[in-house]
Amino acid sequence: MGKLKRTLIQLTVLLVCCALLGPLAPIQAQTKKGDKFLAEARLHEARKEWDAAVESYGKALAEDPTDPLYQVALDKARIQAGNAHVENGLKIRAQGRLAESLIEFQKAYAINPGSALAAQELAETQQMILRERTRVQETGKEAPPEVRALTPGQAALKVEDDQIARMRPVPELVPGKPAAFNLKMTGKTKTIFETLGKYAGISVLWDPDYAAAAHDIFSVDFKVATLDQALDRAAEATKSSWKRLSPTVIFVSNGPK
Repeated sequence: MGKLKRTLIQLTVLLVCCALLGPLAPIQAQTKKGDKFLAEARLHEARKEWDAAVESYGKALAEDPTDPLYQVALDKARIQAGNAHVENGLKIRAQGRLAESLIEFQKAYAINPGSALAAQELAETQQMILRERTRVQETGKEAPPEVRALTPGQAALKVEDDQIARMRPVPELVPGKPAAFNLKMTGKTKTIFETLGKYAGISVLWDPDYAAAAHDIFSVDFKVATLDQALDRAAEATKSSWKRLSPTVIFVSNGPK
């Protein structure tokens, strides 16, 4: 009877120990599955498929949350994936595609919330989108891509540069030929300005975004004494704008002077 009692006690102790240790077979299976995801992640890393690498490392860590190898590898992959999205976002934003770049910065921040760079570019792009939305509301049209691509700091610097440029003295036109005008001309806007330029011996540059009027035929009577007055008369008649770039070069664009 005493021997049976001792046997029962030993069996009870063995069962308690097994319960405390937990089932061994499932742990082995999890490790093997985790290693499978680890191998997949490393393959994605070699191909620079950082988002896929993060996903596979995450699956490996889910199989064994206590494995430090999985955790370290996942953290490194998150940094690489976040940086890749930031780099792509900067390239897209430089083309003026703000909404698309915002998505890239959002992905970067979601993958690696600890990235100060991702947070900064995300905040700047949100400011830029708000600025461009306000511009459209006020003017009724979008700015060109190179203007949309300006960060708040770059935009502020451009405003300062423009203000300094306006403070510089406007160059005086010096015609290469006598500037006495007494002629009448009928033609398209470009024809009128370029004829004046040839007559006075100056060069005419055109705004790349210049758009001629729907009915681009005008008659202008130049009974004036100076080149500036002739150009003003041409601009008024054709609804154009001109400005001096140098003593012998003018720039013509749309809109009133």
